[in-house]
Amino acid sequence: MNDGLKQIAENIMFNEEIRELIQNPNQDGLYRELVDFQIKQCETLDLSIEKEGFQIGEPWNGDIENAPILFLSSNPAFDFYEVSPRYYSDKTGNQWVIKDGEVMSLDDLIKFQCTRIQESKIEDNDNNKENLNKEVFNPNTGKKDYLHVLYWGHTRERVECLLPDELKIFWRNKKTPAEYAREIMKYVVCMEIVPFRSNDATGVTTAVLDDCWEKFTKTILELSGASIFILVGSKAYKTFSRNLKFHASIEHNLSTGKTLELQFGERNRTIVHVPHTADLYNCLPPETIKQLRDTLARRIIFDNKIASGDFR
Repeated sequence: MNDGLKQIAENIMFNEEIRELIQNPNQDGLYRELVDFQIKQCETLDLSIEKEGFQIGEPWNGDIENAPILFLSSNPAFDFYEVSPRYYSDKTGNQWVIKDGEVMSLDDLIKFQCTRIQESKIEDNDNNKENLNKEVFNPNTGKKDYLHVLYWGHTRERVECLLPDELKIFWRNKKTPAEYAREIMKYVVCMEIVPFRSNDATGVTTAVLDDCWEKFTKTILELSGASIFILVGSKAYKTFSRNLKFHASIEHNLSTGKTLELQFGERNRTIVHVPHTADLYNCLPPETIKQLRDTLARRIIFDNKIASGDFR
């Protein structure tokens, strides 16, 4: 993995500001409300953050270096029961990140974040909402696996409508519905401007959004392999626009479903803004859908030529 991405991932998952606030409950800080959110969730269940662990920040979910579509939203949702790496410390100052009872290294954590989204659906029933985020046993692999996260389900449906029809037909003829769903998720990476968890955007202030943009988000976006950035929700759209200092006319175009072509990092990106859960066909004009589909098709063709060594 690119050294810059690896460093940013470490800064998020082993974040010093977050750790200090966990260890010092009376200390003020920009992320105080985000840390207190998880602490209070534990206390609501008569548990403690020291025993249950603090769910660490997520730098991204998916293949950040190669996925052609990137969905950017405000911050990840918190679920107390989610199978997730958690930060622990003891009174002597020792610190660990643990998942499934095992201490995880930085490389382990990065691999988890890059592959987790592709393993987010293992059965063909998308409506089993009681098991969202829950760990289950996959008899096909003999290992623990994960049902899909609800937000990723919406994301998968959006990616599916942008993929070339010929590719989807080929998959449907060759794969089970679960395998088909996994194939789609190879084409997308999800990330948040604020990588730390809460519900209803608790603690996600403008100051926090802008701080995370400068410390994490901007660099990840610059180093990502995506050709299409889809800004999900008003917080992501406004933060992106504010920090790139968009002119009012650009903001208007994005707010009405038009695209923006922009060089960001070393790649040309197609930028579009959508609401949180609306179907793309219902929230974007037909010409925008066509442009996104054409962009993705060209990228898939290009990637296939690179993989095969055929540059003709």
